[in-house]
Amino acid sequence: KGRVGYVHVPDTCELGFAEFYRYYGRECDRQGLIVDVRCNGGGYATELLLKQLRNMPMAWNVSRPGRGRVQVSPDLCAPQTMVLLIDENTASDGECWAEAFKRFGMGKVVGVRTWGGVVSVGGADLELIDGGELSIPHQHYLVPDLGYGLEN
Repeated sequence: KGRVGYVHVPDTCELGFAEFYRYYGRECDRQGLIVDVRCNGGGYATELLLKQLRNMPMAWNVSRPGRGRVQVSPDLCAPQTMVLLIDENTASDGECWAEAFKRFGMGKVVGVRTWGGVVSVGGADLELIDGGELSIPHQHYLVPDLGYGLEN
């Protein structure tokens, strides 16, 4: 009971960043961790969140008998066993999670193929006369040994 933690990351913007840290602190001390990025529409904070998940224990602080519990050092390290959940609605920056999990051996990726288009928009948005908006892609995402067009 309580051996596996769960963290849902709905996007990689402000909400996803807040949700990750709201739950990660109490879920990371389990034997395993499920990270759910299904329906993650993307954003820009994947690198910050993955950095936290790649934080591995250096040592453990062991109290004298009867004076507390064993604590990992540094705090908030990820467990050794992780699983990433993805689906066809995982898009843009959300897809970078799957690539990083695979490339860095962070854990198993479970689900169906993601949307398939890491596109950086926002640097050249235009407001149209009819009130609509036009977003023009302005950056590529280049992955070593994979090239452009990240598709997981």
